[in-house]
Amino acid sequence: MNKKYLIFPIIFLFVYGALSAQTFDFRHYSDVRNGFRGVATAIFIDNISDVDLEDENFDLDERMWEFFDEMFESRGRNVDRITRNNHWLAQQALNEWNLEERDIFLVLCAENMRAETILVMLVLIDANGEDFAWWGRVMSTRDFD
Repeated sequence: MNKKYLIFPIIFLFVYGALSAQTFDFRHYSDVRNGFRGVATAIFIDNISDVDLEDENFDLDERMWEFFDEMFESRGRNVDRITRNNHWLAQQALNEWNLEERDIFLVLCAENMRAETILVMLVLIDANGEDFAWWGRVMSTRDFD
């Protein structure tokens, strides 16, 4: 079986296991000068360098949204925009890693450790670690019970 078809079931199983075990190591980040702050964590999932993202039969956006639907069912809501604060938090959490192009991470961001809502993102590293594409869902902490 081609890896491009296998990668998403593997991601699903990994993330489901991680969410079930609740093994997230949130770190607090703060940039007083720019007013950014919150908690975030990034968990490495896989590198998909050998997946042909240009293949006309492979729609990465569709696969990522399907992943969220399979993983979280109807819980939470998909988002197509995030705040500068959440983008900054995600970048801080990703900066804990040696990033390589086409690495996939699960990133979680929140205002603080007791926040009612969490931004859950699947992140694909672009431009040799300088940028990332993301797919996100805002969820209540009750959705993880």
